[in-house]
Amino acid sequence: MPGPFYTGMSDNCWTGRLHAPRHVLYGGEYLTEYVYRQPTTAADVLALLTAAQEDPFAGYACDGDRWWTPRGVRDWWQERGRVADYLSGLLPEWSGSRLLAWCIDGQSVIWL
Repeated sequence: MPGPFYTGMSDNCWTGRLHAPRHVLYGGEYLTEYVYRQPTTAADVLALLTAAQEDPFAGYACDGDRWWTPRGVRDWWQERGRVADYLSGLLPEWSGSRLLAWCIDGQSVIWL
Protein backbone atom coordinates (compact mmCIF):
# COMPACT_ATOMS: atom_id res chain seq x y z
CA MET A 1 0.00 0.00 0.00
CA PRO A 2 1.71 3.21 -1.09
CA GLY A 3 2.05 5.79 1.64
CA PRO A 4 4.06 6.64 4.72
CA PHE A 5 2.98 3.78 7.03
CA TYR A 6 4.03 0.16 6.57
CA THR A 7 5.28 -2.83 8.50
CA GLY A 8 8.32 -4.98 8.06
CA MET A 9 8.88 -7.77 10.53
CA SER A 10 6.00 -7.20 12.96
CA ASP A 11 4.85 -9.35 15.82
CA ASN A 12 1.70 -11.38 15.42
CA CYS A 13 0.50 -10.72 18.96
CA TRP A 14 -2.66 -9.35 17.32
CA THR A 15 -2.63 -5.95 18.94
CA GLY A 16 -2.65 -3.94 15.69
CA ARG A 17 -6.38 -4.28 15.10
CA LEU A 18 -7.13 -3.44 18.73
CA HIS A 19 -5.79 0.06 18.09
CA ALA A 20 -6.17 0.55 14.33
CA PRO A 21 -8.84 -1.85 13.01
CA ARG A 22 -9.50 0.30 9.93
CA HIS A 23 -5.82 0.17 8.96
CA VAL A 24 -4.23 -3.08 10.14
CA LEU A 25 -4.85 -6.66 9.07
CA TYR A 26 -3.05 -9.93 9.68
CA GLY A 27 -1.86 -12.13 6.87
CA GLY A 28 0.94 -13.88 5.14
CA GLU A 29 2.67 -17.10 6.07
CA TYR A 30 3.12 -16.09 9.72
CA LEU A 31 -0.01 -13.94 10.18
CA THR A 32 2.03 -10.81 10.77
CA GLU A 33 0.46 -7.37 11.05
CA TYR A 34 0.44 -5.08 8.05
CA VAL A 35 -1.01 -1.71 7.09
CA TYR A 36 -3.69 -2.21 4.44
CA ARG A 37 -5.11 1.33 4.49
CA GLN A 38 -3.19 4.57 4.95
CA PRO A 39 -4.50 7.09 7.50
CA THR A 40 -6.46 10.12 6.32
CA THR A 41 -7.14 11.93 9.61
CA ALA A 42 -5.19 12.83 12.73
CA ALA A 43 -7.20 10.21 14.65
CA ASP A 44 -6.17 7.57 12.08
CA VAL A 45 -2.52 8.53 12.49
CA LEU A 46 -2.82 8.30 16.26
CA ALA A 47 -4.42 4.84 15.96
CA LEU A 48 -1.56 3.58 13.77
CA LEU A 49 1.06 5.11 16.04
CA THR A 50 -0.53 3.35 19.00
CA ALA A 51 -0.52 0.05 17.11
CA ALA A 52 3.14 0.63 16.28
CA GLN A 53 3.97 1.38 19.90
CA GLU A 54 2.41 -1.92 20.99
CA ASP A 55 4.45 -4.01 18.53
CA PRO A 56 7.30 -5.58 20.50
CA PHE A 57 9.36 -6.11 17.31
CA ALA A 58 9.17 -2.39 16.42
CA GLY A 59 8.15 -3.51 12.95
CA TYR A 60 6.13 -0.44 11.99
CA ALA A 61 7.60 2.50 10.10
CA CYS A 62 6.33 5.82 8.79
CA ASP A 63 8.95 6.74 6.21
CA GLY A 64 7.33 4.95 3.29
CA ASP A 65 7.07 8.10 1.21
CA ARG A 66 10.87 8.14 1.09
CA TRP A 67 10.87 4.77 -0.67
CA TRP A 68 7.87 4.95 -3.00
CA THR A 69 8.76 6.26 -6.44
CA PRO A 70 6.22 7.44 -9.02
CA ARG A 71 6.99 4.28 -11.01
CA GLY A 72 6.50 2.08 -7.93
CA VAL A 73 3.14 3.68 -7.20
CA ARG A 74 2.05 3.19 -10.84
CA ASP A 75 3.12 -0.47 -10.74
CA TRP A 76 1.26 -1.01 -7.47
CA TRP A 77 -1.81 0.72 -8.88
CA GLN A 78 -1.83 -1.56 -11.92
CA GLU A 79 -1.94 -4.58 -9.59
CA ARG A 80 -4.58 -3.12 -7.26
CA GLY A 81 -7.17 -5.65 -8.45
CA ARG A 82 -5.06 -8.47 -7.03
CA VAL A 83 -4.74 -6.57 -3.75
CA ALA A 84 -8.49 -5.89 -3.66
CA ASP A 85 -9.22 -9.60 -4.21
CA TYR A 86 -6.86 -10.55 -1.41
CA LEU A 87 -8.35 -8.01 1.00
CA SER A 88 -11.93 -8.96 0.13
CA GLY A 89 -11.16 -12.42 1.48
CA LEU A 90 -9.45 -11.20 4.66
CA LEU A 91 -11.62 -8.27 5.72
CA PRO A 92 -14.77 -10.29 6.49
CA GLU A 93 -12.72 -12.81 8.44
CA TRP A 94 -11.08 -10.23 10.69
CA SER A 95 -13.98 -7.77 10.84
CA GLY A 96 -16.43 -10.38 12.09
CA SER A 97 -14.51 -11.13 15.25
CA ARG A 98 -13.03 -9.08 18.04
CA LEU A 99 -10.10 -9.92 20.18
CA LEU A 100 -11.28 -9.84 23.78
CA ALA A 101 -8.32 -11.07 25.71
CA TRP A 102 -4.81 -12.30 25.18
CA CYS A 103 -3.86 -14.49 28.08
CA ILE A 104 -0.60 -13.97 29.91
CA ASP A 105 0.82 -17.23 28.60
CA GLY A 106 0.65 -15.78 25.09
CA GLN A 107 -1.07 -18.85 23.69
CA SER A 108 -4.75 -18.42 24.50
CA VAL A 109 -7.05 -16.04 22.72
CA ILE A 110 -10.67 -15.46 23.63
CA TRP A 111 -12.85 -14.35 20.71
CA LEU A 112 -16.37 -12.99 20.53
